[in-house]
Amino acid sequence: MNTMAHFDYIMDKVPPEKLEMFVLSGCSAGGLATYYWSDYLQAKLQARNPKLAFFGLPDSGFFIDYKSAQTNDNSFKLKMQTMFTLTNAEVDMPNSDCVKAYPGE
Repeated sequence: MNTMAHFDYIMDKVPPEKLEMFVLSGCSAGGLATYYWSDYLQAKLQARNPKLAFFGLPDSGFFIDYKSAQTNDNSFKLKMQTMFTLTNAEVDMPNSDCVKAYPGE
């Protein structure tokens, strides 16, 4: 998976054992991705360095949750559900606590 390959690349170039802190951040869609991937990446990094301070800082994003006037479907929600299915084909949902708290969302 492309995102996971990037994480592996970063960890090869900057070993977590040498870090005191790691900040995952993004803007707009990258801010949304920060929410999706923070738990997964934190666990992966802290497995190699339990003392590592990890912070997820989504910068911004404006995502309206509404029904389409054309289809009467909640297109944003449907797109996000499809993205989750595609991007999490090889791993558990990155934010397992959120998934447990909001089943079926």
